[in-house]
Amino acid sequence: MNLIVLLFLCLWLGKVGAQQNSIVTWNIFNLKYAHSNKFSFFGEAQLRSLQFYSNYHYYEFKGGFNFKPGNTYQFSLGLGSYQTYLEGGNFVKPKNNDEIRLWPQLVLFQVGLSYKVTNATTLQIGYLHQFDYRINDEIGRDFMVLGCFIEISKKGTKSSNSESVFKEN
Repeated sequence: MNLIVLLFLCLWLGKVGAQQNSIVTWNIFNLKYAHSNKFSFFGEAQLRSLQFYSNYHYYEFKGGFNFKPGNTYQFSLGLGSYQTYLEGGNFVKPKNNDEIRLWPQLVLFQVGLSYKVTNATTLQIGYLHQFDYRINDEIGRDFMVLGCFIEISKKGTKSSNSESVFKEN
């Protein structure tokens, strides 16, 4: 039943966004390997559009490791490739940015609507208002965020996906 509600909400938000051209999409696929209860490794891909599943302009691939000393926070270190194209759709040249970044991150676990499909797989839907103060980039957008999080655990390691929380790396 929860999956039906989640899918209905996703379709409704898409219809509203398509009519008003204000909701755009941010898709996340995250694969995590939990080596222990405190240490894990991750890989992630993201795809963003400036219209509801149209006018794609950004994608990224990244990976790294996490250290989770407590239940409500974790530290991460990652390396990734980040590609941003001009508005106009579907990765039309020229590129605005072609970056490789090394980044540290502190993650605080809180809020998000998610559905636990299996012990290792969680689907998520959310809303994000992004504001960027730089003139040569997006000035701000309202994103509908769809995420798929898959966690593979070493035998005997508790899966943190069982907590069903929003995680962004």
